[in-house]
Amino acid sequence: MADIKFKKSESQHILKNHGLIDTIIDKAKLKHTDIALEVGAGTGVITMKLLQKAQKVIAYESDKKLAKELMNKVNRTPDLKKKLSLVVGDALMQDFPHFDVCISNIPFNISCPVIMKLLTYNFKSAFILVQKEFGDRMTANPGSENYSRLSVMCQFVGQVEQVMKVSKNSFIPAPKVDTCFMKIEARTPRPPINIEEFDSLLKICFGRKNKTLSANLKSSPLQNKIKNLPEYSQANPDHIIDKIVEKLNFEDMRTAKMNIEDFLSLLLEFKRVGIHFDS
Repeated sequence: MADIKFKKSESQHILKNHGLIDTIIDKAKLKHTDIALEVGAGTGVITMKLLQKAQKVIAYESDKKLAKELMNKVNRTPDLKKKLSLVVGDALMQDFPHFDVCISNIPFNISCPVIMKLLTYNFKSAFILVQKEFGDRMTANPGSENYSRLSVMCQFVGQVEQVMKVSKNSFIPAPKVDTCFMKIEARTPRPPINIEEFDSLLKICFGRKNKTLSANLKSSPLQNKIKNLPEYSQANPDHIIDKIVEKLNFEDMRTAKMNIEDFLSLLLEFKRVGIHFDS
């Protein structure tokens, strides 16, 4: 690994603290029947430990040099090699197969899209290493500065908590920011809502989170969606939105102060009148 140059511009910070990795895997209560997912496998520091515990490990790594280093390690242990499915490519461009637990040191620059993607899958738990500031957004409450679409999505899918802070000295090269492992414990059973549709609504609501909900909903994407529905082709989209907002008594509501139940009520009311967000 000495001849590998890590790219800070691509947030390549490899964990070198083996004790910390052991602690996280212990907290994940990984079973020998579990399928583990790892996004951003790097040189395989986490991967090798997952292979010793899980039935199978599905690992993604976009950097060919790092992936080669990982395979060099795995090839020395045939029993572990047969448990690994390594995908060399962009995890965001792939459909994940079934997995039970995700344990990953995700490149910081793709933390949000990767976690949003993870949330659309059925899993038991995820332990993700992120920037401390990003972790604060995952657990933020309505009305707080860090509250965002990410907060709502993570907390809708499961219970979110910071498991532990991680020292900068635990990485090669050391990052300039504080980091932590975040845990998402998925709710059982999963809420009977289309996650991607819910997220599509949230994107509109959080367009300008400090504006009123009504102002955000009256954005051009939603207006065009309503206009294109045959039953509303002759209607004024703003009037349709106003009726929905008034029925829920959300006239003065601001997105930044709405809770998960408020967003769910909004989604269900739109669906009740035939307006969907699944495309």
